[in-house]
Amino acid sequence: MTWQAGASDEVAENGSADAGETVVAVFPERFPPIYNITVNNLPTGFGIEIMEEVASRAGVRVEYVPVSSWEEAFAQLKSGRADIIPNLGVTEKREAFVTFTRPINKIPVSLLVLEDRGLFEDLSDLRGSRYIVGVVRNNVGVSILNREPAIRRHEYPHLADALLDLATDKIDAIIYPTPIAKQLARSLRLKGHLQALGKPIREIPRAIAVNRQQPELAKKLDKALQEVLASEVYGTIHSHWYPEPVFWDHRRVAYLVLTLLILGGLAYGYFRFSILQRMNKKLETANAFVNSVLDISAEGILTLNRNGMVLTANKAAEEIFGRDKASLVEYGIASLMPEVEAHEFSKVLESFDSEEPTNKSHSIEDKFREYRIKSRDGRLRSVRIALDMTRVEGVRYFICTVQDISQLREAQQLADFYITHDPLTGLINQNGFSVIMESLLSQSKRHKRHLSCLHIDIDRMHAINNAYGHSGGDEVLVQFSMRLEETIRTSDLLAAYDNNMLVRAGGNRFVIILPETDQTGAHGAAKRIISAIEEEPFDVDQDKVNITCKVGVATYPDHGATPAELLARSEAALRSAKVSGRQTIHFYAKEDDEGERNREVWVDRIITGIREDRFFLLFQPILEIQSGKVTHYEALMRYQGPDDKVVLPGEFIPVAEKYGLIKKIDRRVMELAISHLAGHDGTGSDISISINLSGTNIGDPELFEWLEALFEEQQLDPGRLVFEITETASLHSISAARSFIDSIKALGCRIALDDFGTGLSSFSYLRNFPVDILKIDGSFIRNLPNSEEDRVMVRSMVDVAHSLGKRVVAEFVCSEEIFNIVKTFGVDYAQGYFISEPIELGAFVESNSLSSSLTRPGRNKKGAVRPPVSQSRKRNRH
Repeated sequence: MTWQAGASDEVAENGSADAGETVVAVFPERFPPIYNITVNNLPTGFGIEIMEEVASRAGVRVEYVPVSSWEEAFAQLKSGRADIIPNLGVTEKREAFVTFTRPINKIPVSLLVLEDRGLFEDLSDLRGSRYIVGVVRNNVGVSILNREPAIRRHEYPHLADALLDLATDKIDAIIYPTPIAKQLARSLRLKGHLQALGKPIREIPRAIAVNRQQPELAKKLDKALQEVLASEVYGTIHSHWYPEPVFWDHRRVAYLVLTLLILGGLAYGYFRFSILQRMNKKLETANAFVNSVLDISAEGILTLNRNGMVLTANKAAEEIFGRDKASLVEYGIASLMPEVEAHEFSKVLESFDSEEPTNKSHSIEDKFREYRIKSRDGRLRSVRIALDMTRVEGVRYFICTVQDISQLREAQQLADFYITHDPLTGLINQNGFSVIMESLLSQSKRHKRHLSCLHIDIDRMHAINNAYGHSGGDEVLVQFSMRLEETIRTSDLLAAYDNNMLVRAGGNRFVIILPETDQTGAHGAAKRIISAIEEEPFDVDQDKVNITCKVGVATYPDHGATPAELLARSEAALRSAKVSGRQTIHFYAKEDDEGERNREVWVDRIITGIREDRFFLLFQPILEIQSGKVTHYEALMRYQGPDDKVVLPGEFIPVAEKYGLIKKIDRRVMELAISHLAGHDGTGSDISISINLSGTNIGDPELFEWLEALFEEQQLDPGRLVFEITETASLHSISAARSFIDSIKALGCRIALDDFGTGLSSFSYLRNFPVDILKIDGSFIRNLPNSEEDRVMVRSMVDVAHSLGKRVVAEFVCSEEIFNIVKTFGVDYAQGYFISEPIELGAFVESNSLSSSLTRPGRNKKGAVRPPVSQSRKRNRH
């Protein structure tokens, strides 16, 4: 007989997941950039896009209901007419009537003023002063100023009202979430940009608010939000709704101004010779329009005479140069530059000032150049000036567009800094390490002195990240680096070195370079560092956390002569210290590389073994308990070396998984198993084979096309193949595992869930997987005679599986007593050494004796000896 799935197909069809629930989301209809209503009455904004992504992953549909105010939104959520608010600031008051998910982001709340108008630095300067601070009702600014009775304030119903009063000097500052205020200010086209004074007063987490009566919905949305925050989609949405300001293309502005001037000149000529008097008023209107266009430009626009004197300037130019139009007109633009750059600018003007300008004189390098200009306060600012020449009634003029690129240059300097420095800690990174190490090693070689490289790793960092999140982990890394710096700075032994001797090598690993230090000195330095780290706990999220570390040491010339060698060997020493678990300081030894070499050897053996057919299969029979017959086997992979030694998978599978070779092994197993089945197709035996698949195959779309082609090539019924996937691999991604199982079953194969019972939620997740067979993990079977708890667990698994129409296999049935227990529990199949050791499938089929011998379990002790490679290859072809 063949192994049938029973009623599992019917259960899979009738028990499929529903299309998803509908939740009602309520939000204020205008709260940019988080919420807005489009002209088509559709919701949009940062909070809406994040909610849509979360809903998609959570399997729910969201119905959006805009309301006029936050108060109305809260009322609907409290009354149950709404289920969620997609993006809401987290406060203690609100936590009383809603459940919040993990934060979507944190919004800084700052004291905001218009640029160049700040006469104070922070809230403390406002106490008892004449300055007035604007706040919005029901916003965080009110609660902040409630604790500051000495500060004068004015409350507004809406942020727009407060911004308009700020622009007209009716108030001096506002307190509001910074990015929201800045974006609305840009939308209102306020004169001047908002700037935040000092550090943020507070940071407000924003999260999805869920009706407290729906805890399961809150959990589902929180889990989906966790996936969104870890994905690239989140960064894309955030950058879309919180973009950096973008300047106009200066060339387009220059062409626009030039066109307007030419049109104005033509109009002037026409009006002068015809109806100048009557059209004078219209001409004034046109000039006012041109001036308006120039004044709303984000770039400075100047006109110069042939000597470089400023004739006109728009408002953006006034802001860039820090001078009003009247004072700018009095200057030559070169006088606002440092001497060298002023001379260069004058030369460029002279190159334009010729009767017949040549192509060379109008080159791109001349028209678009970067200069530095002096502001009124004496600071130098980087600008890009686009220059071109025109003629009006035979008189030459120059048109300049000026773009302030100070922030761009600062950003480029910062980017250059981060090429060699770590952005989190500010320490030198591995790129900078190589440069510094080359220099120090050169000095050590020249003076024939030692140099030591200390590789430091923080223990339990993974547990800290799990407990406090990555923000807490980052805080530990920052504090750890600061304590290392302090140790270097204050230690007598290390007092001669600066911060360039401290490197963040990546993750939670740091490197300290110690010139003129031998192994004895390095050991003393390592002890001081460990003592400094362990002498007092670190502050993490208002908790005290004790941190320990381990140190690997490599020295020049004892362990290496290049930066790469010292870094690699100190890291190898660190790995040995971590593996041993006993020592906190370990000096490099050749033995430290042996484990890595062994892994490299196995990588070569695996690649060669697949090419030379050194992997082969043994088959362990699986007994149908009620009939006492065997028609099903589990395929077990083995490796036979050149010395004919057979190696078990435990020695090479971890290496294959680490180096990405496990898929090649899996495909080789499938090829051999299908070849065996196809070879015995005409023998009259109705056997089927189980194959173990690693978790890396889940989510691989190419696997199904490859299998389909292999089945067609071998002319094999896919129903004779069973794929075993482990429960832990399946639970790693429920949706991916479900899609994978559906695709396998669509091919006609069957699915067995291996190691069942070892997952955290075995029973609750079982209904998500339309598998045919459950294989109870051997850890529950081995101790059945002696453990009442295991007997209860196994009986429960069998009952649940049968109720869902699935067949059950008991693994590791190694004695008659265990066999009788699982038989009593109603287990369908038994597998283990009591039934049979792994055998060669061909030997059984040829003798056709195993089924009858297994009617009395435990009698078969047929050996499982691999023949020489040449014989195995021959047998696999038939």
